[in-house]
Amino acid sequence: MTLLSFNEGGFKSEAQRLVNELKLRACETYAASPSSFTPTRGRGAQYPIAFLKEWSGTLVRDEYKAYESVVTLHDRQAAGCLAHARRKYDELLKDNQSPVAEQAIQRIAWIYRVERELQNLTAEERLAERQARAKPLWEALFAWLTLERHRVPDGSGTAKALDYSLNH
Repeated sequence: MTLLSFNEGGFKSEAQRLVNELKLRACETYAASPSSFTPTRGRGAQYPIAFLKEWSGTLVRDEYKAYESVVTLHDRQAAGCLAHARRKYDELLKDNQSPVAEQAIQRIAWIYRVERELQNLTAEERLAERQARAKPLWEALFAWLTLERHRVPDGSGTAKALDYSLNH
């Protein structure tokens, strides 16, 4: 696994530096040690394009627009970050005690729990366990998100959080 660190040394705040540090630690904890940590001077698409070269596979990333051109190259698939989706519900829950947000956070917690339990397994064992245990949770989450999206009015905070989850 490889982690690309954008804007190394140019963080606007200590919080941004800490987030970058946590990304590296998460990479080490949940995958394997990253094969490289490559700092760049900015967040432009040219940096991951140059770094990834001909690589193909699933690229987990946030929804920063510059990454769209990175994903379309070399038969890559985009995967959104569950932490970013969860944050939308957390913010919604803090703002208005949304029952949808509360349920979304609970469902995401179930997936996180499975991931924690799998962290010491080999890659092959993790894949098999994810198929057996996490995949049904993901499928149920998607079905529930889709159902809830039909129930809430367009433009609401809840609709925006659900749309983010369903589209990213």
